[in-house]
Amino acid sequence: MLPYTTYRIPETDKNQTEASDKWLWMIIRKPLTEADTELLLKISSALKADFSRDVRFIQQPSNEEISLASLSPTKPKLIISFGVLPSELGLWIDLHRPGMSLLESCIFILTLPVEELSKHAAAKKELWQSMQFFLEQ
Repeated sequence: MLPYTTYRIPETDKNQTEASDKWLWMIIRKPLTEADTELLLKISSALKADFSRDVRFIQQPSNEEISLASLSPTKPKLIISFGVLPSELGLWIDLHRPGMSLLESCIFILTLPVEELSKHAAAKKELWQSMQFFLEQ
């Protein structure tokens, strides 16, 4: 039998590729104002999400289409789209007005654009009900 060199390579607990822990994706159309940011802070707080650690923002210009699946190898638990239709995000679900859809890997909530949401109490209430459904899962 020939002698073989054996190497002992220590394994670490840390992955070589950092996994994104941003489980809440917020999709917006326009850059946020200070008032819009304040509203999104309240929404993420209600969902028990750390705004800087758990939330990923995706700004979707109105003249472009993207595929959410190609943006990140990790899957979100919740996607809240503020005025951006699912078809513009590469999601083919029948959701043309504000509401919620249960997808295979996450929950998708479509609501009004952020700048309009603060003015419509009924839309905020509907968003809150969808968020409560997510929290109960």
